[in-house]
Formats: sequence, C-alpha cells, structure tokens
Amino acid sequence: MRNKKHEDESIQASAIEPVPDVEHISYVSLTDVARKENRESPGQVIQSWLRSRNTLEFLRIWELKNNSDFDEHECAALFEAMRAPSFTATPKQWIAKTKAIGIVSKQGKGGGTFAHPDIAMDFLMWLKPELRLELVKRIRESGGKIDDMQVKK
Repeated sequence: MRNKKHEDESIQASAIEPVPDVEHISYVSLTDVARKENRESPGQVIQSWLRSRNTLEFLRIWELKNNSDFDEHECAALFEAMRAPSFTATPKQWIAKTKAIGIVSKQGKGGGTFAHPDIAMDFLMWLKPELRLELVKRIRESGGKIDDMQVKK
C-alpha cells in the first residue's frame, strides 16, 4: 500500500515541475497531474474542472490580465452554454473559442494539456482541498485578513 503523504508530495512536486518549450513559458502538465487521480482518463478530470463556473471565471480573469487577444464575447457564450446540464468544455474548445493562451493542448508524443503555473495551481487546489487549506493558513499566518482583501464585483 502506498504512503498517502508520499503520494501527495509526489503530486505537488509533479505539479510544479515546469514543462519547457511550451511557447517559451514553463507550463505545467495538467495531464500528468490528472493522471495521478485517474490513470485511465486524465482528460475527464480536466473536463470536470472546466465544468465549474468558478474555474471558467478564474480562467477568464487570468486571460483578461495576460492576453490582449482573449475573446470575451466567446467566453460569455460559454458561460451561457454552461446552463445546460449536458455542458462539457474541453481544453481545445476553450482555447479555440476564446483564443486563450493560459492553457495549451498538444497532440502526439509528449502531448497533453499544459497550463501556465497560475492556472496549474488553481487546478491542483481544485483536486486537493488540503492544499487549498494550507494556502489559506499560510496567508492568514502571514498577517492576511479578510478585511484587507479587496472584493470587487
């Protein structure tokens, strides 16, 4: 039987090891991270993450801050499509429709779904709530308070 702590450390380590030469930015393989959760269908894990409105909102905000070519109109159409219970977004759809750059999808050997480290961290926190809790604790320990955080709508 595998040691749960060792497995969690392994997931965290693989999540932060950059994949070189993806648009000259060190992107992280979401496929490798997801494979640790579901060896047979890592793509389903990624698609489940993309079904969340919070995920798409996070990606939208990230793209608006980092990508001048981002198509917010197409993003709004995806938000509308999310209302249907059968909604499923794939990384390729997100990239093609919105002109996203934070996620990259590659076919063939060495392929998979890769993400900017900011986005990969969000994916990892979605997969591992204990990591999210650790981050919250560290922010609080460093003096961060809810009152100090700006909540914008």
